[in-house]
Parts: sequence; structure tokens; C-alpha cells
Amino acid sequence: MAKGGEFCEIYYEYKIKNVLTLEENKIKESKFHVNEGVGVRVVVGEKVGYAYSDIIDEHFLLNAAETAAYISSEKITQPAAINTVSQKEVHSCSYETPNLISPDVKSELLFRVNEAARSNGSEIFQVTCTFFDEMKYVEIANTEGLWKRDEQSVINLNVVCAAQMGTIRDIGRAFEGGRYPFSYLDNEKPEKIGKKAAEQ
Repeated sequence: MAKGGEFCEIYYEYKIKNVLTLEENKIKESKFHVNEGVGVRVVVGEKVGYAYSDIIDEHFLLNAAETAAYISSEKITQPAAINTVSQKEVHSCSYETPNLISPDVKSELLFRVNEAARSNGSEIFQVTCTFFDEMKYVEIANTEGLWKRDEQSVINLNVVCAAQMGTIRDIGRAFEGGRYPFSYLDNEKPEKIGKKAAEQ
């Protein structure tokens, strides 16, 4: 703002991803990813400057802010005012987030899907099940006094079945997921998803 910005916004994101894949009746792949970064947006009139850093360190964050502010080349005698936080919003997940569920529990889900799909008939010769979950933490603050924090979770369960009858091969697929707690996939859902993919 000291370089002439009329409006500034900072966006912080921390993302956790987990992926488990079952193939050939065993867990074939397990992945865990963490991504973190900060974006800075500066507005001067109709001009917009943006910069991003995936290193959360004072030096790199200041560098990102200066880069975003580069759109303003005028000499500033009086920096624009920065308001204190006046609008605070916090949205937290009201359920246990999927990244806190143990890999053993997620693996058990995949084995249930696999068993249900294979029990549909001897024609099923290959079943691939993948469980994916993502947890995202977001914080936004701007010079108008807004500060907002949000938590967003997603789960996905994908099943692919390969079947062969004589010389004819076919593929069946089924999917379930969305912005739900892990418990959404409890009860009979894994069996229903596995059967649905096998019947296609």
C-alpha cells in the first residue's frame, strides 16, 4: 500500500491430499501430498498486480507483496489507509475431516468395494478402486477490514471393473463422493458402488 495500492488482498491456502489405490486384491499405491502458498493481489484503478509464493517465509512474502505492488509506479506522498479487522468470518467443518481418518480404515473400505465387485460374477477379472480425500484450509484478509477463514473437505471413491465373456471385454465404472464426511460412505455404500461398477 505504501507504493500506491488502493486495495490489497492476501489469500493463504493449505491443502492436504491423500490417495489410496487397490488393484489385484491388494493396496497398490498410497500417496500423501501437502501444498501451501500465499497469493497477494494489489489493485490500482483498473490495474491489478498479483504475485504468489509457496514458501511461507517473511523474505519471500515481502517479495511477493512488492512484486504485486509493482503495477503502481507513481510516487506516493500519503499511503492509503489500512482498516483494522471489522468483518470476521470463520467456517469450520462440523464433522471429522477425512485427513484424520486412518489409512487402515480407508483400506478396509476399498477391500469391501473390491469384494462386492468380484462377487458379481466370474466374468470380472480386474477391479481397481481408488479413494481420494482432500482437506483445504483457506484464509483471506484485505485492506477493507475483511478477514475470513474456511475449511473445505472432499472425498471421492472411484471403481473400475474389467469383465470378459468369451472374446468380448468390457469396462464398468462407478463413482461416489463430494463434500461429505467420511461416514457418508459407511453402511452399505461400498458394496453398492462395487456392484454398480460390476453390472455396467
